Amino acid sequence: MPLTIKRHKRMAVNICLSVLIGTFPIVCGIVTLHSLANRTLEQQSESATKAAIQQFNAMLDSAEGATSDTYRLAGSPCEDVQFLLREQATQRLFVRTVGVTLNDEFYCSSLFGKFFEHIRPTDYVNGQLLLSFGNVVTPDIPVLIYRKSENEKGALAVIDGRYVKNVLQHTGKGGNSVLIVGPRWMSSSGHVFTAEHKKFPIAETRISSKKYFFSVASGFNSGEVLRHIEKNYIDLFGVFIFLGLSAGAFTYWTLGRAIPPSQELKRALSAGEFIPYIQPIVSAEDESWIGAEILMRWNHSSDGLVSPDLFIPYAEHSGLIVPMTQSIMMQVAKQLAPISQKLSKGFHIGFNISNHHCHDIELIHDCQYFLNAFPKDSITLVLEITEREIIEPGATTYELFDRLNNMGVKIALDDFGTGHSSLDYLRKFKVDYLKIDKSFVSMIGEDSLSTHIIESILALSEKINLSVVAEGIETPEQQKYLKERKVKYLQGYLYSRPLPLDIFIEKINQASINNQAQAQLSNS
Repeated sequence: MPLTIKRHKRMAVNICLSVLIGTFPIVCGIVTLHSLANRTLEQQSESATKAAIQQFNAMLDSAEGATSDTYRLAGSPCEDVQFLLREQATQRLFVRTVGVTLNDEFYCSSLFGKFFEHIRPTDYVNGQLLLSFGNVVTPDIPVLIYRKSENEKGALAVIDGRYVKNVLQHTGKGGNSVLIVGPRWMSSSGHVFTAEHKKFPIAETRISSKKYFFSVASGFNSGEVLRHIEKNYIDLFGVFIFLGLSAGAFTYWTLGRAIPPSQELKRALSAGEFIPYIQPIVSAEDESWIGAEILMRWNHSSDGLVSPDLFIPYAEHSGLIVPMTQSIMMQVAKQLAPISQKLSKGFHIGFNISNHHCHDIELIHDCQYFLNAFPKDSITLVLEITEREIIEPGATTYELFDRLNNMGVKIALDDFGTGHSSLDYLRKFKVDYLKIDKSFVSMIGEDSLSTHIIESILALSEKINLSVVAEGIETPEQQKYLKERKVKYLQGYLYSRPLPLDIFIEKINQASINNQAQAQLSNS
């Protein structure tokens, strides 16, 4: 199984499934390694950013210390303070030059002594920090300037941009780090830019200093994730490829093996693939729907509807027919109970049962569950036992049929006249209906023997007071013949093919609407 699938179709399905399953570990491996690489790069980026922040804070701590010790000297003659400025410049790490300002005029430097330059506080971020392209000493080398001011006095400490460059290069860990001060930023190459810094495409981390007005951004260029995987995880990726090829090969081998029918039936039962179809039974008097036979169909996940002749024998042989029937009864109860008021009074609902059902007392509970789903006396539950299958009754069987009879469940003998146990069944079991097999009905008017058998069945049913249902009616001639012989219940394609349960419900609902409309017209 699947029982109707062709060999070439099965092979195509097997190949597709094998490729799909074989690809899955490889795709999972790619996703996993990509995620792992991303996470590693993010950690490296965060680590580099934090390290750079820490080192720049240390630089600015040194500059802040130099300016704190010198800004009070502002206003004194340059000759008096120049030595102290030089002392600060030589003692403070990273600081290249220290100077003092008065009323925003830079007038004394540790490097030049007297030096005159106007300071614009607005150039400094929050009046404190400036990333400059260079100064008069090293015009091509950027500098980071720290400014401290109080009233008219102030001091400047200049940090050589080469220190900044070294920090950005050594903390980048294979990526890129930039120092951002206000509208300007400096790359690890040592160049300062005024355009807004664009985000790094891979694993960007940006952290602002909690002590000073700057931030550091770190990240990686495009393609770094793949380069990282190739460099660090190529062996692991090979493992995923091996797993994928192994899984695909194993799947193809497994699917190529014959699947036991019982195993496939169990899978289908678990997947809810067995569904009810319903064929109406009509009254010979007015052809109204007074009952229906529930038929089991297998809606296979890949093959569609599977013929009952292909799977019912396997289901009966394995005993799975019992839970399959339970599933069908539950589905019918769930869907038909809400519209029970639209069905005719005592609407007959018939289910086929097998030899396995007749030895399982659980059938009592299934029937009780079904009847309890409907308003009391609104429907009649009929169990159909086939005359083609030999039922060997035991104590459980007799108890079962007695209890079913007490519950009001009716018994119909299906395919009557086609086997060897007809009269024996009538003697052993309390039967309420005989169903004339369609093989006899189809020969009405064409085969005299079939006609004699039908006449005998009708005579027998009249003598023992059994109702008769004729199956397989397809022509008006067959219908006329059976009506003339007082057969009350008719079933066949002439009235309706087996319908999916939802279609049957739609027709019941539409008939109810039409009846209401006719009633309103009659009253008006």
